[in-house]
Amino acid sequence: MKILLLSLVLGLACAQEPQTEQDPTQGSRISGKWKTLYVAASNREKTSENGPFHAYMHWIHFENGNNKIFFKFFVKVKGKCTEISAKRRKVAPNVYEDAGKNELHFVHVSKNALILYNINVDKDKKTISTELNSRGDKAEEQDFKKFKEVMRQKGIPEENVMNVPETDDCPMQ
Repeated sequence: MKILLLSLVLGLACAQEPQTEQDPTQGSRISGKWKTLYVAASNREKTSENGPFHAYMHWIHFENGNNKIFFKFFVKVKGKCTEISAKRRKVAPNVYEDAGKNELHFVHVSKNALILYNINVDKDKKTISTELNSRGDKAEEQDFKKFKEVMRQKGIPEENVMNVPETDDCPMQ
């Protein structure tokens, strides 16, 4: 009986997970230049101007049959743009992780937008962040609505949204 109850709970939890319209891990659809437009987090300190999640995405690339994803982004350290490269490995459909501190979920891909959320565990504190990236300087209205929907589903208050391009003066490569 306990197994049936556990199966039901897990099934309901999976049903609550946002589903991608198409498989975003089709690397050829995503690989290339991207620009972070909006970011929000359950812990606002993480996305503040000097926070570790206040990053400026510039490039994404998939490799090894889409089992690895590479990112190039910038963060500002004392007002100076610093380029950072990171990689993650696929652990489930649409889910990538690094050394166990971050779990990245792709939830929406359109022609010009990419919405993801990240679960970060740092010193036993969990932070959930969401991000809207674009191939251009603006988001389509339906993509911004989807971003806000994912935020609500993850329990992130709307006042935690940051408009990233307002502070992005890092070089686009």
